[in-house]
Amino acid sequence: MRTLVQTGALAAAGCTYRRNELENLWEKPFRSVPDGSNLTHHVSPDLDANIILRWGDPVLENAPAWAPGKPNPEAQSLQFGYNNDYLALFENGPDRFLLVANHEYVNPEMMFAARYRGSNGSLAHQMAAVGLSVVELVRTGSSFVPTPSPLARRISATTPIELSGPAANSALLCTSADSEGMKVLGTFGNCAGGGTPWGTVLSCEENFQSYFRYPEKKGPIARRYRLGSGRVQWHVVDSRFNYWYEPHESNRFGWVVEVDPWAPNVAPIKRTALGRFAHESAELILSPDKRVVVYLGDDAPGEFLYRFVSDERWIGGQTGLQAGKILDSGTLSVAQFSHDGKVRWLPLRPGIGQLVQSNGFSSLADIVVNVRVAASLVGATPLDRPEDVQPLGEHVWVALTGHGSRPIGQKPVGSVVPFARMGQILRLTSPDGDHTAEYFRWEVAISGGNVWKESDLLAGPDYHAHDPWGRLLIATDQGRRKSETGSQDALYRMDDQGRVMEEIFRGPLGSEICGPCLSPDNLGVWLSVQHPGAGGTWSNPTTRWPDFDPSVPPRPAVVALTPRS
Repeated sequence: MRTLVQTGALAAAGCTYRRNELENLWEKPFRSVPDGSNLTHHVSPDLDANIILRWGDPVLENAPAWAPGKPNPEAQSLQFGYNNDYLALFENGPDRFLLVANHEYVNPEMMFAARYRGSNGSLAHQMAAVGLSVVELVRTGSSFVPTPSPLARRISATTPIELSGPAANSALLCTSADSEGMKVLGTFGNCAGGGTPWGTVLSCEENFQSYFRYPEKKGPIARRYRLGSGRVQWHVVDSRFNYWYEPHESNRFGWVVEVDPWAPNVAPIKRTALGRFAHESAELILSPDKRVVVYLGDDAPGEFLYRFVSDERWIGGQTGLQAGKILDSGTLSVAQFSHDGKVRWLPLRPGIGQLVQSNGFSSLADIVVNVRVAASLVGATPLDRPEDVQPLGEHVWVALTGHGSRPIGQKPVGSVVPFARMGQILRLTSPDGDHTAEYFRWEVAISGGNVWKESDLLAGPDYHAHDPWGRLLIATDQGRRKSETGSQDALYRMDDQGRVMEEIFRGPLGSEICGPCLSPDNLGVWLSVQHPGAGGTWSNPTTRWPDFDPSVPPRPAVVALTPRS
């Protein structure tokens, strides 16, 4: 069974819900959680919060029990990864569900005791802790319990992955280990994502730039992609992350990875037609003529909003990665905003404007590999960290998290979008629901700040998901702005008029809230609590959520919110 219960965009998979099952959750207001900051999470008095999965919990049947503090990459490769992010849920029979979770990055200072930190074992452990987990769950009462399953899977920084689309077989993706540029080891930086109507998950490689060691003097491409810190230090145990050994390895990351959770032995595929940048999300909707449209945000200060339109039409029938080939051929465009409220989608093709050989763009492969540079040349509009992008009906909702270090009132150079230091959500409107049209309209739907109560702030809107009536669930990523708001990141509800209604969940110290989605029983919301305790260390964490065991560090986890009867 390949029924997608929920990903970020309900419309993408054509999901349907029974209204009477949702009325108790969505039709009544919830009592709000007050802003604040302390050791544990807080949930609306009208909801219960159940922890479903933690970092280190078994994924595969032969996984050993989690033993914190000392590196064990072999064990981690069988266990739930670190910093779970995007979530997708599939039905798999009565009271059985398949969960797909991204694992974005690691916090070594909180994962390992000081004597192991930076060791080769800890670096290998980190490589095993990122990527994705696929876990089967069984409903037990009001909760969901992981169960051994032939579908269970861990995908990490060393998992074989195929390349497809215009950049596959390009010289820009060739390495000493892969002279044909067709296969790559691993995925990491997996942030948000999206679901497809053919039953697969699109997982987005976001901040890949910190994993590569580069020379101090970098070329314009490396500078634009902010490559070169080598901060993660993986080059110490794997030379492919060192520019001097593999100058093209970084070109093999920053893509959208398609995973079939129903085929655990089939290699995932990086769909290069969707471009290479810091992908936050890849949310899909069908155009009126059944072409596949994917919206993509580049989560970096001053970067762009993208759209992909397939050449072929989706007629149904096929499933899995074979069906996903529809994402290998189409038109990638970038958004140009104007002062009069218009958005124009500018195609990125060889020979258009300055996308010519003399500027380094002789092929479509050149464009998708170095798409940030190409987008600048055609006149794309810089935005303050475009993160989650959600299409629904005729609208596209775009979360701009903002830039916490940018001076108040200062917008990105060349942008026409008003700057909101606390972030904002834009609403784009397609003409008559045609998501392939050249021109849209745009407006600011909600701006961060004191938006509904004098005492509360919505700061750093990041993830958002829709309920069946178009209302938004908004998860925040404040970053350094937490010191200004005095509150931890939270999950909010916004009504269908664009007004924030209530704060229904607040995370513990140091955490970020990610991946909200409707639960399999249609009566709750699942979310990811990422990097709890950030700002602390193994021996001195800012919190020990969720276990609160003095011998155990904080653990990222999946949480299910269900209404109280």
